Amino acid sequence: MQRVDEGPIAADLTRYLEGVEFPALKHDVIQALRHNGAPDLVVEKVHELPVTEFASIDHLQSVYQEAREFDPSPRDGRAP
Repeated sequence: MQRVDEGPIAADLTRYLEGVEFPALKHDVIQALRHNGAPDLVVEKVHELPVTEFASIDHLQSVYQEAREFDPSPRDGRAP
């Protein structure tokens, strides 16, 4: 299990996506994340993803996880 300061794993996204119907635009996903109380780190990571539309929740989770693996550094302002 990842530490809290490393950000949530892709599977954790589902709890913040209530009300999202797929396919979904990134803008709509970000709005749902904010509305459902997702941590700022999650919203920021989704915003930074190179994809503008997600075909399914599995697609979103896959792209999100790939981004976490590519750049696993925490973005909370603390030094490593």
